[in-house]
Amino acid sequence: KFADASIFVCSSNFEGFGLVIIEAMSCGLPAVSYSCTFGPKDIITDGKDGFLIPLNDEQMMASRICRLIEHEDERKIMGAAALKKSKCYSTDIIVNQWIRLFDTLLSEKR
Repeated sequence: KFADASIFVCSSNFEGFGLVIIEAMSCGLPAVSYSCTFGPKDIITDGKDGFLIPLNDEQMMASRICRLIEHEDERKIMGAAALKKSKCYSTDIIVNQWIRLFDTLLSEKR
């Protein structure tokens, strides 16, 4: 379904990490999300690859969604930035980060 979309909206008041945001970004979708304590604000760079909205600010959420609908050029630029950002979360990169972490922890334990 992401391939048929042009914007991703995450209206949760709480997200752990927000893998779905990265999945949407990997399809070139700018994300509009509430700036939860964890998750979206760790992934989205406000104004660059999506928009972060203060919690429960429905007016701003609607405004940012409308802005992306009405400004195709901005939406496409942000979508391209989202696609680029999603590559930071590729399996190769994340697995190598885990390996480095475990190696560091093991060496500290020894």
